Amino acid sequence: MSVEVSDVKELGVIAIEEFRALIEKNREGLVDADKFKSARVGLGIYTQRQKEFYMIRTKIPAGSLNKEMLLALASAAEKYSNGTAHLTTRQDVQYYFVKHEDAPAILELLLEGGVMSLGAGGNTIRNVNTCDHHSQPGGEIFNVEPVASAVSNFLLSSDYYKGLPRKLKITFCGRPAGCWGGLTDDIAAIAAQSPDGGAPGFKLYAGGGQGAMPRFAKPIEDFVPYDMVHVSMLAVIKVFNRHGLRANRNRARLKFLIERIGIEKFISLYREELALLKDEVSLGLAVSELAVIKTGAIPHGLLVKAPTGDLSSEHLRGLAHVLGKYGESKATIDKNADIAITGYDSSDEDAIAGEIRSFALQTFPLAKAPLVASCNGASTCNEGITNSKGLAKRLEEIVDDIAGDINLRVSVSGCPNACGHTHTADIGLQGSAKKINGVLVPHYQIYLGGSIMGEKPVYSVPIIKIPAKKVPDAVTRVAQIFHKELANGETISALVERLGTEWFERELVGFTTIESHATARDSYLDWDSDKEFSLDDVGPGECGGAAIDMIDGYFDQARHDISAAKRETDDAVVAILRHTNHANMASAKALLVTYGIDPVSGEETARDFNNKIISRGFVPESYKVALTGFKGDRNAVSIDDAKSSIELAESFLEICLAAYTRMNAQSNIEEEKHEPLKLDRMDLTGVACPFNYIKVKLVLETAPSGVQVEVLLDDGSPIRNVPKSLQNDGHKILSNEPYNGQHLLLVEKG
Repeated sequence: MSVEVSDVKELGVIAIEEFRALIEKNREGLVDADKFKSARVGLGIYTQRQKEFYMIRTKIPAGSLNKEMLLALASAAEKYSNGTAHLTTRQDVQYYFVKHEDAPAILELLLEGGVMSLGAGGNTIRNVNTCDHHSQPGGEIFNVEPVASAVSNFLLSSDYYKGLPRKLKITFCGRPAGCWGGLTDDIAAIAAQSPDGGAPGFKLYAGGGQGAMPRFAKPIEDFVPYDMVHVSMLAVIKVFNRHGLRANRNRARLKFLIERIGIEKFISLYREELALLKDEVSLGLAVSELAVIKTGAIPHGLLVKAPTGDLSSEHLRGLAHVLGKYGESKATIDKNADIAITGYDSSDEDAIAGEIRSFALQTFPLAKAPLVASCNGASTCNEGITNSKGLAKRLEEIVDDIAGDINLRVSVSGCPNACGHTHTADIGLQGSAKKINGVLVPHYQIYLGGSIMGEKPVYSVPIIKIPAKKVPDAVTRVAQIFHKELANGETISALVERLGTEWFERELVGFTTIESHATARDSYLDWDSDKEFSLDDVGPGECGGAAIDMIDGYFDQARHDISAAKRETDDAVVAILRHTNHANMASAKALLVTYGIDPVSGEETARDFNNKIISRGFVPESYKVALTGFKGDRNAVSIDDAKSSIELAESFLEICLAAYTRMNAQSNIEEEKHEPLKLDRMDLTGVACPFNYIKVKLVLETAPSGVQVEVLLDDGSPIRNVPKSLQNDGHKILSNEPYNGQHLLLVEKG
């Protein structure tokens, strides 16, 4: 099933047009704020710390760029951003400081040049990546880039690219050993030879991820033909869509589903879904399109260093000129947020390097350059704790000297989300905060020994927290230790394992102290800042958007199940009943989210739906039958009865969608009695986002303006997210105080 680029581009055109219309409705007050936010994020449009601007994220499958795309990226940076395009470790490009009113225009300009943003944010299938085959040239079975691009187009045109329990990341790798970067993503496809000597394919893995709880993906399929890998991936996605834990955003990723049900159960569910997709057809790629990129007897290519991931419009135009002049050359954004130039004639290398250096960019031989990768951190990101980009600038100034003959990889992340790939670097730095002498100080947790190369992947191990301004000295000391202690042929990860975390902690503990604030104020500040360090601006405030995503996800799941029921043959009565029952449960759960309820069993769903939805007249009582399920022997059900269950599921979905619209309009779902001035304290400890926010929202909606309520919240995501979401709704946070290990908010209805 070959999906043409033009078809995907048309989807992008439609999405931008719909967003333009939504902007107008939003200006007129006709769109719920959370609904607008959900649509905006789905197009890769995020708020940034500077509230008057957006961050725009693109999707560039396999990081592969041609001349036209580079020119479009340059024009977008120049016309609508701050003149800079930021490369990311997900092989895509982000723009900062885009005015709100310019968001549709920059998306249109990019799309015209072949750069998409649909599905670049929210609970979607994110940019499909490839491993950096150039970082260790040789050993590739075949060039996976055409497959990655084709799968990206296929998934983007499917019903499952959005509305998932959480975001989902995919990576392809052309080398069966020695590069394990894909195992840190939700789905990994690693090239494999056919067991019968036929066309090559992939070994399939699922359940990887970085962030605060990193996991490596587990194998689920030993061999999948290259032209059918999209079907296997779709089966994984369908299992995730149906069974992912939507109620708890912090535990909703695919890795947690596999951890919760076990890999054997997951594989069983995967095979069930795969069997239902037996009629899907090939990607339509010819084997000739998969030839390994030949780089000569001695692999050659150039790594173009993007300083802290940034390229100016002039840089981008210069690279476009190089691609145009040297016809066989190609550019790829790698997973360290730099550019690899490959595919050219080796005799042109000096000339290409000279041209690139002429517009003030450094070049290195592939796999030889010391690398510093970084996210933007607190300079623009709502979730950033520290200014990781500011620190990365200082590290780039010294990394060549301290690395010497070691191919050192340093990754910097401004928070535990690990967007800089903290856990797979030789030296990983993760932003945090800690008090010294009673004053809050930016810190970095130092991780050592991560690797996605070699015989097996290894996540780094935490060593010690160091004040931000001491980190360059601490990193220099670590590099000195590597030079002194590494045995011949020993890897850094093996060295860290041999010496142990306590040994490294003793070596670095001297960097943890700073003088008093009165005598050394600069040591208490973050990089590139002269303001006192604080966490006042940290936190995405995305609880409301998460609730909308959950509701939309359940409605989408109901639609998918109804479509699946319709595709079944007349002899598949049991399968039809299973699909329609799942559809009805999903429709009901969508409405129950508005009450902060996410029931687990069918019995709980039916009970809560009756008490909260039917009893209040939002859905007629006659629809109770939709949630009772079929009683008796399903094998005795006629095909006519099964088809009637499809009609009931369609009708139930429509009535629930209509009820959701009315419930939004009324904004007074709960009928509760409140005290005139101050409500009872709400103890929401143990309640996850977004349900903690929803519960407060419901209470405030039924109360008169000026009423106050105390809310007890857990540390972490709840206290970061809920206050900002309530402020976005127009309410006031009168106080936020520590309380027995939690936080006590005093909220006044706006």
